[in-house]
Amino acid sequence: LFEYQKYLGISKDKVSIVPNGADCDKFYYDRERRLSLRKEMNVGEDVKVLLTVASVQERKGQYAFVKLLSNLEDVKFQYWIIGKGGDMERIREYVKNNRMEDRIKLLGYHSADELYAYYSAADIYAHVSTQEGQALCDIEANATGMRSIINKKILGTVPGLESRDYYLLDTDDIKYKELALWIKRDINGRCSSRSLDWQNILNMYVALYKKVIREYDNN
Repeated sequence: LFEYQKYLGISKDKVSIVPNGADCDKFYYDRERRLSLRKEMNVGEDVKVLLTVASVQERKGQYAFVKLLSNLEDVKFQYWIIGKGGDMERIREYVKNNRMEDRIKLLGYHSADELYAYYSAADIYAHVSTQEGQALCDIEANATGMRSIINKKILGTVPGLESRDYYLLDTDDIKYKELALWIKRDINGRCSSRSLDWQNILNMYVALYKKVIREYDNN
């Protein structure tokens, strides 16, 4: 809305935003797959697994988040990074120099058909990018019932937050103790969410088109 008004001169009153969605028949929480994958990864249930699925580059924020996590105390965690990109080598170097091999896992590329298992096995989605536009991976993670860490810089691009459990990360003023307490919270009754299923998004488009037609007819 801000960019339409500032750069294009279009009043935000004339703009409607319909979010991206996810195929919730493909992205869902699977407890059995969670348990089996965590066993494969040798991760106990007392370990909080944070996950980012994105190309590994500076604007996606993985390297900066790894540096942040190196200062996080009193939390048993692993951070899984799925994806490939130019920042992988400097993440590896930082992890090695700071002896974080048991906490930071670069998992490389995984196909979309595999991702539901990793979302299910993880506990928290780390949406730490500095530039986004309704990132599909965050929406997919939400479909599996994950909590999310959201970079404050991209807050306005994340749909459905009013019904989600998330932590707003201010990278200019990191509150490590507050973040640690939020990560350590135990959550009972995790389940899938279909709030951003593509069928619901389709319904939003249909409603918008009907609204436009009514207004056009009335004028």
